Amino acid sequence: MIPCPEPGIYPDVPMATYLAWDAASNSQLTYILKSPAHFKAYQDTVDSFDTAAFQLGRASHTLLFEPDLFAKEFTPEPDITGPDFASYASPRSTKAYKEQVAILEAGGLTVLKSGDMQDANALKDAVLAHPKAGKVVQSTGQAELSIVWVDPETGVVCKGRFDWHTPTYAGGAVVDLKTTVDASPGAFERAVFKFGYHRKGAHYLRGARVLGIPTAHFVMIAAEKTPPYGVILYRLMDDAVRLGEVQLDFALARYAECQRTGEYPGYTTDVVDIGVPRWADAAVERDLEEQTI
Repeated sequence: MIPCPEPGIYPDVPMATYLAWDAASNSQLTYILKSPAHFKAYQDTVDSFDTAAFQLGRASHTLLFEPDLFAKEFTPEPDITGPDFASYASPRSTKAYKEQVAILEAGGLTVLKSGDMQDANALKDAVLAHPKAGKVVQSTGQAELSIVWVDPETGVVCKGRFDWHTPTYAGGAVVDLKTTVDASPGAFERAVFKFGYHRKGAHYLRGARVLGIPTAHFVMIAAEKTPPYGVILYRLMDDAVRLGEVQLDFALARYAECQRTGEYPGYTTDVVDIGVPRWADAAVERDLEEQTI
């Protein structure tokens, strides 16, 4: 971690620098809701979280919001259909392939498999072709805007990074791109709660409000990662924002207490009575009925 800058708005900050700022992010608060110990473990290992799915998301973000940077940050993998690999059943497992990838990565590039490169470009095209989402990302605004603020209630220094901020669209909006398997309303509504997007919206809206950034809405572009690359533009409803604020307040209070004491406890040490989920009774009853027919 490195010292966080003073509260304010910071464009053009490298992602690695932003991640290293010592301040409360939405990701950190997600883990601290589980337990302070989980938060500490995440804080100690955050730099290692670079899965293939995360790479595809980063590539899609860059193509949409910072296309001029794409070639400086990403490159297609070595041509596995070429003569160097034609005789191999698994060309990516060969020494030659791995050496070529290592050279590219040593130059600071993220190497994308051919399928991921195609998906990232198709996803970008689908978003831009969408009549609402395309209008949002092409409106006047700024990409990858990093902000720092002090939470008014707890005094915790917070940070956030907007995929896109537009002061002109519908009174101002923070735009978040979410690559997903299923962008349909039912599935994405469940994802909002499961992954805490409502809390992220509350966190970012609060930061914008403290800093006086014109922002009326938190909107998410849900874009599917595979054909037909379905896209829906979602606006986070006020009730969802309020629920996120309830969790946010609890998480920030816990974060402040950990900062004060330097202690990061895990789960409770008490014995906990446990049962089954509320829906289990109905599920068992249904299964038994099906077996007796």
